[in-house]
Amino acid sequence: MGNPYKGRPPVQTGQVADMIPCGNGVDTTLDSGDVGIGMYVTGAGNVKFLSAAGVERTVAAAANSYIICGVSKVIDSGSETTATGVHILVT
Repeated sequence: MGNPYKGRPPVQTGQVADMIPCGNGVDTTLDSGDVGIGMYVTGAGNVKFLSAAGVERTVAAAANSYIICGVSKVIDSGSETTATGVHILVT
């Protein structure tokens, strides 16, 4: 996998520039300029997502936890994502 930060200017306020909320039964795909470096989950359950490497993953997450993995899409249109309050952390 290539370096997702190559050629990007540093973020002046920290590693995470924004948190994009996901869910409500709708898939959330990042814009081409965004780099998802992980997710924050407020309510426990499974999160299905497309990794930065292009692989679909399903991960069990505890309440108020982080999933540290490059992500390009959270898949919430089926019944596999049961966690609530999922946010993609973007740079």
